[in-house]
Amino acid sequence: MSKVVQLVPAHPGWVSVFSSDDGQRTYRPIVAFGLVEDDDGARVLQPYSGNAYTDDLIDGFEGYEYSPHTVQELVRTAGR
Repeated sequence: MSKVVQLVPAHPGWVSVFSSDDGQRTYRPIVAFGLVEDDDGARVLQPYSGNAYTDDLIDGFEGYEYSPHTVQELVRTAGR
C-alpha cells in the first residue's frame, strides 16, 4: 500500500484541468503536493486538490498546469 512520506503546500496557481464533452474546461486548485512511496520504495510527487481520491481518476481529467490567472479568476467568481 502506498504511503505519503511528506506533504507540502502548493504555490497558488497550480490547478487540475478538466474538460467536458462540449469542450469547456474547468479548473480545481491544487492545495498540496505529496511525496508518495509505493511498496517497492519508488517515490512520486502527487498533487492533491482536496478530493478523497486523485484527480487523474475523474472523467475529463486533462492534467495539471501552473496558471495563476486562472486561480485569481476562481477566487473572483466564487460565491456567484
